[in-house]
Amino acid sequence: MTLWILLPLFQLQLITWLCSLIIQKKI
Repeated sequence: MTLWILLPLFQLQLITWLCSLIIQKKI
């Protein structure tokens, strides 16, 4: 049950991390 709650949270963190990486590369 907790996996279903943790999975979207992990995906969200991964997306934000990727976004920050892309932003850092552009600067």
